[in-house]
Amino acid sequence: LDHANKLLLKRDEGIAGRDHELESLHLSGQDLKSKFDEVVQAAHQNTALLEERQKAIQALECSLADFEKLSMERDAAVVERTHDLAALRSELTAKEDNHVQALVEMDAMLAS
Repeated sequence: LDHANKLLLKRDEGIAGRDHELESLHLSGQDLKSKFDEVVQAAHQNTALLEERQKAIQALECSLADFEKLSMERDAAVVERTHDLAALRSELTAKEDNHVQALVEMDAMLAS
């Protein structure tokens, strides 16, 4: 009977040890799940931040395209104005030449 009690006591100690190991594993599992949940939450936050960043990049690309379009329109307007000014300069030079020619002719008539 004493031997049977010793065997039962050993078995109970073994069961208690395994219960302790199971409890420890359970706590470790809960800790891992908690850390996993934190990682998942951080991943969701990163995804949201990446989506916001992508929207900001797209807005900047649209702004850049608008700027480039306006810049090209401005350049075209500058070229057009330059041509207009050159035409006016030619016209004014021709009128000035005509006036000088008229003055030379008047001066010649007055001299004779």
